Amino acid sequence: MATRRAAAPEVDTISSGQWAEAKKAFDEHYTHSHGMTEVKYHTIVQLLEKWEQLTPVERREVSGGNHVYWRNKYLVTEAQGVKDLLVREDDGSQKICSHRGRMFDDIKAIHIASNHARNVTLHKAVVAKFGNSIPRIACITFVKCCPGCIIQTHRVPKVAGFKPLLTRGFGRRGQVDLIDMQSFKDGNFCYLLVYQDHGIKLPVLEPLQSKRGAAVAVTLIRIFSLIGPPKILQTDNGREFRSVAGGGKAVSISDSDMADIITELKQMWPECKLVHGRARHSQSQGGVERLNQTVQRRLAAWMKDTGSKNWSVGCKLVQWTLVTSYHTGVKQTPYELAFGQKPSCGLSSLPVSPELLRTLATEQDLSNLLEGMGLRHEVDVLEVGGEFNDSPPQQEEEATNREQSAAGARPRRAAAAVAPAAAAQRDEIETTSVADDVSAARVAPLFAFPEEVIRTADVMTFIREAAEAAGEDPSLFNARALRIGGATDLYHILGADEAERTIQKRGRWCSECHQIYTRMSATVMCSVSAQMAEANGVDLEAFRSGYVMPAVVQRRRTHTR
Repeated sequence: MATRRAAAPEVDTISSGQWAEAKKAFDEHYTHSHGMTEVKYHTIVQLLEKWEQLTPVERREVSGGNHVYWRNKYLVTEAQGVKDLLVREDDGSQKICSHRGRMFDDIKAIHIASNHARNVTLHKAVVAKFGNSIPRIACITFVKCCPGCIIQTHRVPKVAGFKPLLTRGFGRRGQVDLIDMQSFKDGNFCYLLVYQDHGIKLPVLEPLQSKRGAAVAVTLIRIFSLIGPPKILQTDNGREFRSVAGGGKAVSISDSDMADIITELKQMWPECKLVHGRARHSQSQGGVERLNQTVQRRLAAWMKDTGSKNWSVGCKLVQWTLVTSYHTGVKQTPYELAFGQKPSCGLSSLPVSPELLRTLATEQDLSNLLEGMGLRHEVDVLEVGGEFNDSPPQQEEEATNREQSAAGARPRRAAAAVAPAAAAQRDEIETTSVADDVSAARVAPLFAFPEEVIRTADVMTFIREAAEAAGEDPSLFNARALRIGGATDLYHILGADEAERTIQKRGRWCSECHQIYTRMSATVMCSVSAQMAEANGVDLEAFRSGYVMPAVVQRRRTHTR
């Protein structure tokens, strides 16, 4: 593990005059026809506003033109006198639509927020906010005109025979490195520790006051307690942990010193078992070298944009931009691989203009704004009860027995409560159409108990609440959840060929739906299945395989005939 001295970055902020020159250069160099013009933008807004004022009879008379196409693709929202044009994406999400008149300012906001990310990384961040309304060539042109990126542009030499270190999975191999910041101290902080998980390229940045073993061990504990310790902790450049102290004097920390760091780590955290590893090839350090360069470049860009010298605070913001940036090696962001969902920076991910977001102060303001724009309030999440239990085993066992005895009495009360609803809905069940029956057949194997129970009990209410929390239509939510949890049952119901076509049509599943489905099946559905099996006097597995599936298949065959 090597300590590299970082050059003292300049903190002179980029002036408004420099940005004005950059905008002028952008307008001169961006001559491509890609991107919506400002005239077309306002034309679409005006036509959609007129469309909303038409009566149903007048709308039927408009059989051609761009009205129907633009109405299906775009959506006009208005709040506090500000009108925005949103684009409807194929996955059901909505993105802000940009045009050439505001394209430079939109890219600039994303560029500064990502600490001057470039090319592919910048374009991925722009697409997440503005969809395809801003082409990639516009992002490349912007980087060439950015006054901060022009200074830092350098040629990266190509290395022949590059052999990367292949690591699969999260938490298998991690690497620690240090960046020497003694020439630009921030209070007592002199070093910047860079830790990266090789499997998912997840970086963690921590400021250090000293590079001694105890200080490094405490910092590693702070990191590992959050993301978990790796099996192999790797240091840079093989045998020595080199650094350069003040005045250019070379200082080296040998393998024995690194072993002392791991020993101190194990003494503080006895359950943490790891070994000291080395790179299998000297050229495999290329990824770590590039990460250190990216950290220094983005940290210098953050200090220049904000005019602040507190790099000990800025390093955490740089860490967020690295974690949420697209990585070409894993073809995703490290955040998605680690947490299973797309990153969201507060309200910035909402399709709302920054001017309106600045006016929000309370949750009521947010709800009023989204209702005024005709958007769904997607901030609420599904809350799950429970707590961290540190009670003795005997007390915990007694509490479990009380919960089970209380759960045994719940089915009778629940059955009495839903009996009127069951009687009222029997006629509706008998007259169910074929389409509704197919939908019910898809839902039934997901929760593994009879269709009548799904229709009469509170389970459907729970499904609707979960779908609303995920911002999904209930039927679409069930289909996406079935993509993960009920693929096997889907094969039994629809047959192998039809099931495969159904799965392919649904496309990629939503990670948020996956998480809610897992939570639902773990906390509610398993217990309800067990209660229904006990009420029928059969084993749980027999209840799932022998009672539910034949009933669903037989009902579907009857309606198909």
